[in-house]
Amino acid sequence: MAGQIIVSSIKTDSDNSISFVANTGATIFSANLASGLSASSFGDNTITSDKIVSVANTKIAGNIVSSQITSVANTQLTGTVTSAQVGSSVYEGMGMRNRIINGDMRIDQRNAGASVATSALFPVDRFQLSFSGGGVLTSQRSTTAPAGFTNSLSTTASTADASVAAGDFYAIQQRVEGFNAADLSFGTASAKTVTISFWVRASITGTYCVAITNGANARSYVAEYSISAADTWEYKSVTIAGDTSGTWPTDNSAWGRIRFSLGGGTDSQTTAGAWAAGNFYTTSNQANWIGTLNATWYVTGVQLEVGSVATPFERRPYGTELNLCYRYYEKNIYPTNGSYGFIGISLARSTDAAFVGAYWKQEKRTTPTLYLSAVGTFRLNNMGASDQTAGGVSAQVNAINQYSWQILLNSPSANLTTGYAGYINAEGGSTSTCFVAGDSEL
Repeated sequence: MAGQIIVSSIKTDSDNSISFVANTGATIFSANLASGLSASSFGDNTITSDKIVSVANTKIAGNIVSSQITSVANTQLTGTVTSAQVGSSVYEGMGMRNRIINGDMRIDQRNAGASVATSALFPVDRFQLSFSGGGVLTSQRSTTAPAGFTNSLSTTASTADASVAAGDFYAIQQRVEGFNAADLSFGTASAKTVTISFWVRASITGTYCVAITNGANARSYVAEYSISAADTWEYKSVTIAGDTSGTWPTDNSAWGRIRFSLGGGTDSQTTAGAWAAGNFYTTSNQANWIGTLNATWYVTGVQLEVGSVATPFERRPYGTELNLCYRYYEKNIYPTNGSYGFIGISLARSTDAAFVGAYWKQEKRTTPTLYLSAVGTFRLNNMGASDQTAGGVSAQVNAINQYSWQILLNSPSANLTTGYAGYINAEGGSTSTCFVAGDSEL
């Protein structure tokens, strides 16, 4: 029978050391309680599973193998820790743990906080309105947010739909690129479990739905969550077993989308908690939020991650998040109203036209659609000659790809020198914004 030492208290020496010595004179255990526990504290110089069952708020030094510790909480591990000794969930928490971009709704390049009320538009970067029916959603970036966040996405039922038809739907969604979800292995026997978490606030209580659908809208999983108190921030999470069927792209096309339902007819309804073949994103239990004029719904802290546990929202630096957004939409704004923001060096093609171009700040997902500000916002200047006034200088697309853009500016007066360099800037006398934007959203 193993011996036991049962005491109500232990007093240490002045140097905080303590030791146990067998009657043979061999040291069984010794440690300095101020510096912590190490393998050398034991007579055989090892820390094994029979010696440590649970460790909390403890410092352990030495070569530690995962099978030797049953539970570790708030523990500092020092020494050699190899990949074989660390669970996969730790590595999945490094880097881009959250597959949602702009989940805290800070970035709004298109609207600068102004509202939008048209389906397919983006009230903030990466999040898109999606609705069809008698109702209208009006959405915008908001400063109403839970503790720890500065922004949310606010959506209002600006036109109610009291009688939702079978084909009607109302939702907020974000498409996820295949490159960013390839490791989830959806569509295979190795599909990983994922968890969606978010903060939400609504003026109408009841059951709501959040869904994952694949890029082809042929596979869907709908999960329900409840709003318990009106106009109160609540934290929600849903865990979804990975889909082992269907096609889930792993390239630069849409892997799938996360969709928050605010109402939907029978065509978009299915049973919650199971994968289904088809395009579904709500259930018959969904609260009739869209049926109430001026009903409000807010969301922020949206996260999609591997595993069955919702972890704290991944807070990436603002510049990092902005660059992630640039892959799908980039708007370069040049100061006007007397600032004459510099755009680039130009080359005169003729006496009344010149080229200017630049690299995108971030490689685009695919060749983007180019958007340019209005006539009169660009100013065309000729080296060694008088400046071209803003009167009617217009711009048009000349060449564009994932990496760069080039536009052709046309002057109403022929005062350029063919083949000579010049420069383009924003017209300082314009009250309109001068910009060049590229859109390669999914």
